[in-house]
Amino acid sequence: MKRTVVYLPEEVYEGLAKLAIENNVSVAELIRNAVESVYREDINDIPVPEHEIAVAWDPDTAIDFSKYMADRGLN
Repeated sequence: MKRTVVYLPEEVYEGLAKLAIENNVSVAELIRNAVESVYREDINDIPVPEHEIAVAWDPDTAIDFSKYMADRGLN
């Protein structure tokens, strides 16, 4: 599991905290479940091998997004 920081509006966090208490889970668990349920299909449909993602995150080897899409016929 990877760690990340997400900034939420105070009222959203307070609502999530109440919901977490009601469901006996953490706020983090609520957020993970929500993200997975909303983006699961999109994430599974991404046809990019992990090594290409690693290269894309390296500023020394990154390419322009429009070039990346054009090279794969996705534009």
